Amino acid sequence: MMSSSRKDEKELGIFSLRFFMILLYIVAVAFVPLALRLRIINFVSPVETWHRLASSESVTEVFAQFRLEILVMVTVAIAIAALLLYYYEYEKGSFTNSYVDYPTAFFAFLVILSGLLSPYINIAFWGYYDRAEGSFAYLAYLVIFLVAANLIRFEKDRKIILYAALAAGLLQSGIAISQFFGFDVIQTDFFTRLMVPGEMLPYVTDIKFKFAHKAYGTTYNPNYLGGYMAMIFPIIFVKYLYSRTTGKAVFWLAATIIGLAGFFAPTSASGFIAAVAAFLFFFILTRKDFKKYYKKLLVMVAVLVLVFSVSESYSNGAILKKAASVYKRNLDILMPVESKEKETVALPASVMEVVAPDSGQKEIEIRRGSWDDIASGRGYIWKKSLEMAKKNILIGDGLDTFVYNFPHWDPERNHRSYRSVTLIDKPHNTYIQIAVGVGGLGLLVYLYILAIHLKNYLVVFRRRGTEKDSDIIALAIFTGWVAYLVQGLGNDSVLSNAPVFWALFGLSAGYVKESLALIIPSKEAKEKRRKRRKK
Repeated sequence: MMSSSRKDEKELGIFSLRFFMILLYIVAVAFVPLALRLRIINFVSPVETWHRLASSESVTEVFAQFRLEILVMVTVAIAIAALLLYYYEYEKGSFTNSYVDYPTAFFAFLVILSGLLSPYINIAFWGYYDRAEGSFAYLAYLVIFLVAANLIRFEKDRKIILYAALAAGLLQSGIAISQFFGFDVIQTDFFTRLMVPGEMLPYVTDIKFKFAHKAYGTTYNPNYLGGYMAMIFPIIFVKYLYSRTTGKAVFWLAATIIGLAGFFAPTSASGFIAAVAAFLFFFILTRKDFKKYYKKLLVMVAVLVLVFSVSESYSNGAILKKAASVYKRNLDILMPVESKEKETVALPASVMEVVAPDSGQKEIEIRRGSWDDIASGRGYIWKKSLEMAKKNILIGDGLDTFVYNFPHWDPERNHRSYRSVTLIDKPHNTYIQIAVGVGGLGLLVYLYILAIHLKNYLVVFRRRGTEKDSDIIALAIFTGWVAYLVQGLGNDSVLSNAPVFWALFGLSAGYVKESLALIIPSKEAKEKRRKRRKK
């Protein structure tokens, strides 16, 4: 009889359906986050006001459209392969549903429904041209998630996909480190030739996107890179802590150092907070294992101090300044709000026509609560976004239509943080993003999916611990999962990050599903046991 390991190798042939599925997931978790390509889009806006919202024959875009193209193609291929695998597994009678299937299917239905009912249906499905995260993108995430949860069943397959995601994360760290030290590889001639189609190269003279002592990687924004690295770095770190041989410990220590430098490079407050929360959760969860990894932890603390010192010195104190400014700005949230701020602001005539028509005023008096300025002015955006969500509590306005629905003419707008000519095009919060786009009901379903996975994983962890390599991988993914959810409180979902999250989330759900089947007897097994006792 062929052993299970040899059978596993045979089934993973180079032309097998299983091999094809793994290849597609590698593209989703490794290529999509790094992919940049110049695209010219014929974008027609449904609303003509500001320049960015006005109709345009063509606009150029680098960070979203190409990713969406790849994501859609990969998802279609994954769906076809999944149907074939499902047929094969169903015929053998070995297919079982995951605990996330039905709520995810309902969430997908709400995503489609919100798009169909949106007044901006085309944008609701395809997304705004420089974000491209409409219903089609979310449906792609959900397909990737469900297939991983149900049909990526072998431990070896999960490892390959995870390690591909980590390899891309380390490459992203390398790009981020170069940007932090002032040498942006994305703006080199070599990268330009990769990014710009050959027929357009003669017309491209320069590409500029730069932050002083901040990194954005290939994600367009330092905060997005911070959210991405907040997910990747904890996974690498947990793998280092639980490495069981000297060789593996050295390898994962080196990977952790690179990941840590890439994590610091964007100086993202939301990323720092997310990592701290995830590690706090991790150390509470694994307190019984502390004796196993405390020596490696001490080494890592020393490395952390070294990397932090170098980063802080080179950036002229940017990290501590960032922490101090965040603390100073948000100190008022710990204090009771006794009164509201009173302010007089001079507004442009175009704004006055909307706010105070025919009044002859040149200034307007506004009252603003101190909570509006928290989290770098996000408090105001969150408040107005929640007001938007209340209007469509069941079904939202459609994903990625936020810029067309936000009250840009609001008289309470903080003109010190957001000038009247500045468009607010995102809520800076993944959960509010879902509430506004999909609806309050959609947000509840999404939170239910997260909650049921959290509950089931904790059940499995209490029973299985970290004895096997698969358990350690699951713990590492779970730690990154927690960090991603926390950073979502201050960042939106974006195409550079979300496919990785949903794919790893699916791998985690698949592990939990199989583990629950082993530790919790099925109804059939309980019935057989009951009959034996009667006899």
